Amino acid sequence: MKLTLISLVLLIMSCPWQDSNQASNHAREVPLNQEFELRVGQEVVVKGEGVKAKFVSVLEDSRCPKGETCIQEGRGRVALQLTERNEKSVTVELSTASTEQEVDYTDIKSDLFP
Repeated sequence: MKLTLISLVLLIMSCPWQDSNQASNHAREVPLNQEFELRVGQEVVVKGEGVKAKFVSVLEDSRCPKGETCIQEGRGRVALQLTERNEKSVTVELSTASTEQEVDYTDIKSDLFP
């Protein structure tokens, strides 16, 4: 079954150097249509939707450090594991790259911050 998320907004705030063992593995419940923080290793459940989202890993982080001037944009990529109603999980990659991404989920927003 194709997983769908309706109007789910993810605000991913991660420290790429954070050890995933330090992040809580307890899934907290978050409301639909509300931004939330998700760190490496953390998982959330969207209230009333039966959808889980887990921040699996930082795949790439070549973004310019805060306060620095860089000659190129850099890029951040993360892996999320999405599960709907305890069915098979799907891992998706989100990126800050300016190219369009095609994902089987609607309205996923990823803002990566150091």
